[in-house]
Amino acid sequence: ILEWGSNTFYLPHGLTIDWEGNYWLTDVAMHMVMKFSVSSIKSNIPTLKKAEGSSARETEIDLNNLFRDSIVKPVLALGDPFQPGNDDQRFCKPTAVAVMRNGDFFVSDGYCNSRIVKFNSRGERISQFGKFFSPGLHQQPSPYVLSVPHALALAEELGLLYVADRENGRILAFHALNGTYHREYRHPAIGDKIYSVAYAQGRIYAINGPVFFSKLSCEGLQYRYSLWRDHLPVWT
Repeated sequence: ILEWGSNTFYLPHGLTIDWEGNYWLTDVAMHMVMKFSVSSIKSNIPTLKKAEGSSARETEIDLNNLFRDSIVKPVLALGDPFQPGNDDQRFCKPTAVAVMRNGDFFVSDGYCNSRIVKFNSRGERISQFGKFFSPGLHQQPSPYVLSVPHALALAEELGLLYVADRENGRILAFHALNGTYHREYRHPAIGDKIYSVAYAQGRIYAINGPVFFSKLSCEGLQYRYSLWRDHLPVWT
């Protein structure tokens, strides 16, 4: 077991391990996205093992030297620490990261901004899509309207990015190349909220969350990609 994070993280939310083994984390309190290289993690394994159980924040935050005391320092850190925003440099409570094999990556941003931002491997912004809109009663949101994009999944062989649009209770599929809309997935068993999405071997996996004042339970659902409107059995 390895552990680090003392005087580094404040409220980590999303964790992604890319195909090279690098760790990507979002911190919703810091409004930041961070990448930690697999080589740095491996080279510090003895120290990380000794650090087990000692990751509580012990000192005041030094905004001018955020990662001074971190055993593993990020090779890429995006966002303005503890400063939310919706411009090209800042996030507002980013939730998740999805990384392509060419190094490009997507950030779901997030609890405030309702957008997906695409970057190249150097952390340079390429594009963004998504917006917030509060629909009226019984009004379905448009494909580009997001309400808390909470999780991301890539199907690179299909060229698609899946977004768990949490408060709208649906999965949205976009073309990873340019962010254009592909299709939507809904199911009555999911209910009003969907918290996470994953893709593997032609199947999309989704998990809902607690739905208050409803008989719906927390469940998962599988979609078989080749059968567009068919789903496999629900599991609890």
